[in-house]
Amino acid sequence: MLNHLLISALLLPIGVGNSELNCDLIGELSWGREVGICTTSTGIDINQAIVERGYALACPRYSARYLRYQQEMAIAAQKRAKYCLTGGRP
Repeated sequence: MLNHLLISALLLPIGVGNSELNCDLIGELSWGREVGICTTSTGIDINQAIVERGYALACPRYSARYLRYQQEMAIAAQKRAKYCLTGGRP
């Protein structure tokens, strides 16, 4: 499990700073684990911010929620995991 200092260091480049994080379960499961969405107290969706800035790619196999935020340069530069190459949920 990541500690708070490491999480803060990872989130600084996306402008989160000292913002409080709020995570809400959305009623979905992935591999038997509950899925949640984390936002800052100012309303920034953490996953969306990471994808928008090109730090990650969305995985349509599990959710199309962040596909529209992907950056062309990130798609070209990052290798998408094989299990994310197919659309739809498993």
